[in-house]
Amino acid sequence: PPPKSVCNAIIKNSKEFITSQGFCGYPPEEGIEDLRKTISEYYKKLGADVFADEVFITTGAKPALGELFEVCDFKRASIIIPTYPLYEELCTLHGVSVDFCKSDWQNSYPLPQKGADVAFYCSPNNPMGYILSEKQLIAICNDSFQNNYLAVIDGAYADFSEEYIPPYKFENCANVIEVRSYSKNLCFTGLRLGYMVIKRGNPIHKAYKRYLSLRSNGVNVIMQRSAILSYSSACAFEQTKRVDYYRQNASLL
Repeated sequence: PPPKSVCNAIIKNSKEFITSQGFCGYPPEEGIEDLRKTISEYYKKLGADVFADEVFITTGAKPALGELFEVCDFKRASIIIPTYPLYEELCTLHGVSVDFCKSDWQNSYPLPQKGADVAFYCSPNNPMGYILSEKQLIAICNDSFQNNYLAVIDGAYADFSEEYIPPYKFENCANVIEVRSYSKNLCFTGLRLGYMVIKRGNPIHKAYKRYLSLRSNGVNVIMQRSAILSYSSACAFEQTKRVDYYRQNASLL
């Protein structure tokens, strides 16, 4: 189950929700402001400029990735293999042709071939464990900007690595979209919560905001309010203990 501090917050927020003061109708489609500001501060502490209005709260990483295919008219995608199979399956579902790029320890994140509309990067990679380095992130930012394609970074396992670097520390990052999930770090699998960062300079920012206004009435408010606590020092301590336990399992495997 989720960390104890977050579990307590879920119970507290649930009790408050059934009062006249704590009740909430439809929340903002983009997510409640307090959570978006908290996420913005999280990036700023890591040295990256991400503003609250560039954060969109979602019902997890998978729905967010699917929504990108509904907003964008992709024709050709670049996918690094081996990786999480969803990217290829979404391409198949939407009739998008795929260029597969083989990764290895020498070139774990090859850049896409010319003509790609979108490139998917899972970092840390599922299942290989590779994580984007500063040099690779800079290359992706510059290449996506120069060749006008969308670089989608799936950071579902970002909290499991001490080497995570946000892509928004670097220039030319406007075409980079980072998708994050609370399913892995907070065990929100059945509770459904995540977020997506889309920079203001990306034309998809305005389009996705409009898309949400038509398609969504917002994400579970109780879970959004509870997720704010996950950025506290108390929860960070609990998460560190969990990650250490998972790493022990990984070393055994």
